[in-house]
Amino acid sequence: MKKQIITWFLCLFAIAPLFAQNKHIVKGVVKDAGTQEPLIGVSVILKGSTQGTVTDTDGQYRIELASPREATLQFSYIGYSNREIPVEGRSEIDVNLSENAQLIDEVVVVGYGIQKKESVVGSISSIGGKELVNIPVSNITQSLAGRIAGVQIVQPSGEVGKDEAEIYVRGLGTFNNASPIYIVDGIERRNIAQIDPNEIQSINVLKDASATAVYGIRGANGVIIVTTKRGTTNKPSVSVSIQGAITQPTRIPKPLNAYQSAALKNVHAYNQATNDAYPALALLQYRTHASPYMYPDVDWVDLVMKDHSTMQQYNVNVNGGTEKVKYFISGGFLTQDGFYNYDDNTRFSRYNFRSNLDFNLTKRLSISFNLGSRIEKRTFPGTAWYGSWPVYRAAFAASGRKYPVYNPDGSFASDGDEYNNNVAQLLNAGTYKSTKSVVEMGLNIRHQLDFITPGLAARGQLAFDNTGENAALWNKSYATYEYNLTKDTYKQHGEDSPLKFDWSDGWENSRQQGLDQNIYLELGLEYERTFGQHSVTGLFLTNRSDRTISVFINQASQGLVGRLTYDYDKRYFAEMNIGYNGSENFPKESRYGIFPAFALGWMLSNEAFIRDTGLATLITAFKIRGSVGWVGNDKLTGNIYESAYHDQRFIYLQNYDNLSGIQTGIGDTQLQAIRQGSIANANVSWEVARKSNIGFDAEFRNGLLGVTMDYFYEYRDNILIDASGMESITPAYVGASFKAANLGIVENSGFEIELSHRKKIGADFSYFAKGNLSFAKNKILRRNDPEGLLPYQRQAGYPIGVQNLYQAIGIFQSYEEIYNSPSQLELPGNTEVKPGDLKFLDFNNDGVIDEADAFRQGYGTVPEIQYGINLGANYKGFDFNVLFQGSGRSQFNKNWEIMWHFSNNDNVFEKHWYYWSPELSGNEQYVRMYGSYTNNEPQGANGSTYKMGSGNYLRLKSAEIGYTLPQALTRKVYLSTVRFYANGSNLFLWAKEPYIDPDNRDERGGLMPQTRAINFGVNINF
Repeated sequence: MKKQIITWFLCLFAIAPLFAQNKHIVKGVVKDAGTQEPLIGVSVILKGSTQGTVTDTDGQYRIELASPREATLQFSYIGYSNREIPVEGRSEIDVNLSENAQLIDEVVVVGYGIQKKESVVGSISSIGGKELVNIPVSNITQSLAGRIAGVQIVQPSGEVGKDEAEIYVRGLGTFNNASPIYIVDGIERRNIAQIDPNEIQSINVLKDASATAVYGIRGANGVIIVTTKRGTTNKPSVSVSIQGAITQPTRIPKPLNAYQSAALKNVHAYNQATNDAYPALALLQYRTHASPYMYPDVDWVDLVMKDHSTMQQYNVNVNGGTEKVKYFISGGFLTQDGFYNYDDNTRFSRYNFRSNLDFNLTKRLSISFNLGSRIEKRTFPGTAWYGSWPVYRAAFAASGRKYPVYNPDGSFASDGDEYNNNVAQLLNAGTYKSTKSVVEMGLNIRHQLDFITPGLAARGQLAFDNTGENAALWNKSYATYEYNLTKDTYKQHGEDSPLKFDWSDGWENSRQQGLDQNIYLELGLEYERTFGQHSVTGLFLTNRSDRTISVFINQASQGLVGRLTYDYDKRYFAEMNIGYNGSENFPKESRYGIFPAFALGWMLSNEAFIRDTGLATLITAFKIRGSVGWVGNDKLTGNIYESAYHDQRFIYLQNYDNLSGIQTGIGDTQLQAIRQGSIANANVSWEVARKSNIGFDAEFRNGLLGVTMDYFYEYRDNILIDASGMESITPAYVGASFKAANLGIVENSGFEIELSHRKKIGADFSYFAKGNLSFAKNKILRRNDPEGLLPYQRQAGYPIGVQNLYQAIGIFQSYEEIYNSPSQLELPGNTEVKPGDLKFLDFNNDGVIDEADAFRQGYGTVPEIQYGINLGANYKGFDFNVLFQGSGRSQFNKNWEIMWHFSNNDNVFEKHWYYWSPELSGNEQYVRMYGSYTNNEPQGANGSTYKMGSGNYLRLKSAEIGYTLPQALTRKVYLSTVRFYANGSNLFLWAKEPYIDPDNRDERGGLMPQTRAINFGVNINF
């Protein structure tokens, strides 16, 4: 069957020229009159008829005419003024359309194609590449927060080269892998973080089933589509962008000085009923700094962390072309230095290259070739090759009162308990280097089949991606010395060794990707035709993907895609999408699934009672839309480049374990044997999400006010419970363990709203205001809750990630309050209660605080609410914009160093200084300085709300001011435009969490916080 399909397509391509008709063909390019960028989806109609077409992704159109001299073409595009142009026998007509007061982002790239926003009935949010170009961040995932409705962003780390944000589309619908899929120029890619923003034309987020059903088994978590720029029919245009930024990490925990921490250590000892840790003379020495070698006061954070660093970014791109060949070529370079003192190595560098070429080989046959590549280089101190933990966390966790940086003889100092002098570690850490190379290629072929029927075309796509990463570590050891001032002696710890090669690999250490290749093939037909007041489009294609990762068994998926759209008189819209696909991870008899979706829309503003009345001046556009459909998710949990991930595959196959030492019969003879492993799941399947969406898009007074609202609901079942989860619900009498099973059910619902306002005042001043708010709340309906668990301690009925916690309702201020409160001595690990201890809620009102009083409460780590407010203005050559971005209803664990006093590395912070005492009663920032570092925090699986950090915040995410030189000046030096600008990112933060970044998701705060940047740049167009 496959051979027949391929043969049919090849025959069509071969015989196409034989069917050429003797009609006059008019073609051309439609561009924005101001920017000269091609416009996608412009309607081109022969006046007085229903014959027409639309421009493609390059702004090109092609139409056949029977009477070219009398014909007039009508060009219309939402957001632009219409134009009528007589043909007068011409074969080529290029058109510039001028923007009117309406919004111009009216064409949307959807799955496997494009649609005019007027006809879109799915839920899709978009952002133009222009909004991302000048933001001083190292990757574009950081740029999306607050700019797109329906997208939640969490950036847990700001470490150089490892600061990609986590992206969720409409929150969480599963407790497994919830990441969306990424499509770049029609091909699914690993991620989009390291694409140069200067290459991007637009980003579209597909959210509901009608938009994502074409991706079938992989579309349930949403789809993010990146469209890169393409060439235009014009003279070569060169654009140069140069940026330089000053960067600095924000919200680093700051330990107390040596005197304060020593004083608190004595309080700590007193409450343990032991002798003072430091006598009065030692406290005096710490306070006066009179003996810096025996009683040091080292600020490791100040020594290790830089006040600021730098980031630079450069890009040059060229676009242009003729009717036969168009090109867009871009080259970029970004480099970002690290934040460690005594370290010249830490750096992230990225080299980007992209070449998009379009060829019109014949009147009907066109070919596009896309090449995107990049090289990513990361260099870190050898001791921190896997992350910032050994350096950044060590800086705020290490005690500054134990030993100085250097001894009197200049050697590195240490003591008998702690040998790792942080400065010595940086100076002698060696070097870790990794190089990652990515090559992404795509070949697209499109052939008009008008000789069969007008509007029909065949298309094909072949893509090859290759990703490889190799790394090497050079390391060495170093000696530190414990100095005794009284005896003037040194005790050596460790020893010096020369720099040596430690290891090099592309896979074994589970930090590098090694070999990762993917081949993708797509063949299809598409159709677009207008019959009077009826417009129809259709799409049918088949595709296959084959991915090779190192030595693991290949991953493969294949399927069919279908789409049918219809509209009547631009008033009533209907759309059906369907995906039929499967993957190798499921049994043959149930490997494929069908995922249909249906959508309807009503363009109310095109009805006569609005269009032909005075309401038309008020209501520019008003569309109501709704959809329902089914989509799947076959993603497994974990890192795809690690063995543990691949161990989860092929759950339907039974495995057997080797055993040794089996004793049978008489005597002590032991034999080798095998036994059945975890019981296979022969019926394993994918997650299935039933999604419904209803919303409307409205615009009033030609853009004076724009409103988009959506309400969505998702019911997702067949969610895999992993093997460890199965153990919790498998009775012991079964005598065996089970592989993962499709037992989980989650519902997810919420709403999104986008508001916009723009106005022009006079000839020189205009301003805009845009805002968006997203709310998504999930609820587990079924998970691996064992029998006997109290209803309010089960996961079912609560959002994903909500923990089972004791509710801290204050701090005991007196023994009388303790006496009059329920007893807390039944709490795990609790042996006494004193004033200054935490007071917990008696949830079940039985008069005793015990394990039955822990209950599910709070939020998960993914925000339920995110929002953004974008304001801007233009006056003559000046422009200004500012973005506020906020997040709410999320929380995270705080533990060890960032929570408790003298935890792990024997340090304390500002809040510990204001511990409870009778004098501070009611104004304390911390519980009493207890003998145990966790005080009366319940031990075991359930902690309390006291150690939970809040993810609520508001950031001044970015601000920018720019000036564009007058064209009268730039033209004298043969330049098109020159713009200078200054901007910044993460400039200010208002957060409920007072000490660390609210996006922190590491319970010990070991990940470096987000980066603030002040940036200066220039854009030059030739």
